[in-house]
Amino acid sequence: MGRQRHKRKKHQMVILASDAVDAGIQQFRYRPWILRTVVLILSALIGVAIGYFYFEKDVWAERDQKTSTQQEQIDALERDKAELENEVASLNQTIQLLSETINQKTQNEAQLTERLEKQTTPTEFPLTGSATMEEAAEGDPMCIFTAADGAMVVATAAGTVTAVNDDGDYGHNIWVDHGNGYVTIYRNPGEVKVKQGERVNQGTTLFLVTGEDFNAQGSVRVDGSILGNVNVSETLIIGASGCINGDISAQTVIIGGEVVGNVHVTERTELTSTARLLGDITTTLIVIDEHAVFQGRCDMNQDVSSKRSKPNPRALRAGKKSAKAAIEEALREVEASDKNGALAENDSIAVGQDIL
Repeated sequence: MGRQRHKRKKHQMVILASDAVDAGIQQFRYRPWILRTVVLILSALIGVAIGYFYFEKDVWAERDQKTSTQQEQIDALERDKAELENEVASLNQTIQLLSETINQKTQNEAQLTERLEKQTTPTEFPLTGSATMEEAAEGDPMCIFTAADGAMVVATAAGTVTAVNDDGDYGHNIWVDHGNGYVTIYRNPGEVKVKQGERVNQGTTLFLVTGEDFNAQGSVRVDGSILGNVNVSETLIIGASGCINGDISAQTVIIGGEVVGNVHVTERTELTSTARLLGDITTTLIVIDEHAVFQGRCDMNQDVSSKRSKPNPRALRAGKKSAKAAIEEALREVEASDKNGALAENDSIAVGQDIL
């Protein structure tokens, strides 16, 4: 038999020594494969660690990039939020401004509507200057105005002239349609200043008031209104409700109402307690009640009768009496005239009202 060869086993040893005097020496014997195994394990662990750190580096880099991107997005969103808040604030201001504008416009429209309604509603005075007014007692609703010569009849509201007609009772009449259900009618013998179809505003002149002289023979009693001069050959009596805007010429005048104008009398002038005279008086004899109103001058010219017809003998006799007797006689005549009412039918005239 051949000789068998035995592989020699090799052992490796690790000796641990210390510098201490009494320390011993420690020996560790290990086999080579164990060392190789340990080295391989350590190498594997180191490789795994290195690979892990490289991988984690990429992961952290990607994470940092995502975080940075998200932060940028957050910053952008914050900026967008701020811009939106500013835009919302601006829109709120715009809304508030528009609301105020709409409210102001609504208020202006309401005022304009009210103004237009007021302009088309007949509420204004229909005359320039001053005038007296009374309501008609019978017939259609109507106001009767008495104004001085030269006054103007004006439209009480805006509208359209629908008719301009001759009027047998009042001279002329003008119809104005205000377009809101109101129609006003103006009647006057004066000069017409508008035409049919013409658009008028509030205050537009419709008539120029012109008075006409009133002439009568005999005696006259006035209980209404006259615009113009009054010439009577004998006695003129103006009742408490009478009103004359114009000059008066008569033989005898008894005033119980209102007169705006000068009075020329050849014999006797009397102002009762309800009289109101704004003007001058020319007369030979005058009796004024203590409650009467007289603003003007009085000229008691004894020659004024020569400018008129022959004086009444009764007036001459009264002039020769004492002042006290003349006043007593005049008062008795006034009382008698008040008791008898109007004068005799054959020599008296009833005067009606002028209608505007």
